[in-house]
Order: sequence, then structure tokens, then C-alpha cells
Amino acid sequence: GSFREQMLRILQWRDARAPGFRHETINHIRSMMAGRFHLPDTPLYAVAKEAGMSVNRFSVVFAQEMGMTFTEYHTRLRVSAAKWLLVSTRKRVSGIAHSLGVEDANHFENLFRHYSGLSPREYRLENR
Repeated sequence: GSFREQMLRILQWRDARAPGFRHETINHIRSMMAGRFHLPDTPLYAVAKEAGMSVNRFSVVFAQEMGMTFTEYHTRLRVSAAKWLLVSTRKRVSGIAHSLGVEDANHFENLFRHYSGLSPREYRLENR
């Protein structure tokens, strides 16, 4: 299947084994984001509107349910996808960043290092 289909299956597998996730609206948002994480930053207000909540209410409910902020969740989705792309393709890091909706490759590398402990290049070398 396509990269997006593979990511959806990976995320569904992971999430089925994770605790919590009782809130149906948050489950809906998580499913929606699994298909949109590669787009340029999705504004929090747009996601809150999709959830039918104020930004403040959505932020609280999401953080309680997921144990992290929406922005952190969105970034973790991108880092997970980047890990898969680094190991399964020969794409350049800048190309991977772009395909995940991050235009600034340096910013992407900093995010990746923050969440994985390695640079994208180091991750690729260690996981071939």
C-alpha cells in the first residue's frame, strides 16, 4: 500500500496497545491526524473546531487523554514517519522533512534529535 496507508496501519497497531484513549472525539482527531500529519502545520484552532470544542477545552481534553499536548503529538507523528522513511528509503533528510510538511530542514533535524536522541543521519546509519 501507499506510505499513508502503511503509517495508518502502524499507528493503529501502536495505539491499540496503548492505555487510555477512551474519548471518542480524541480518537476521531487522532485518526484524522494520521492522514494529515504530512501537511504543513495544522492550526490548533482548526483541530479544536473539528472536535467541536473551544481551543482551551480541546487542549485540556487532549492532554488528559494523550498525556501530551496536541503539538507534541503532531510532532511525534512526524518523527515516527521520518524514522520509517529514513530506514526504508534513500530520500535526503531535506526531502523527508519536506514530505512531512516541514519546510526548514534544520528545524526538522532539531525536532528529530529532540524526540529521538539522534540526528536523522545517525538514526539512518544505526537502523539500516
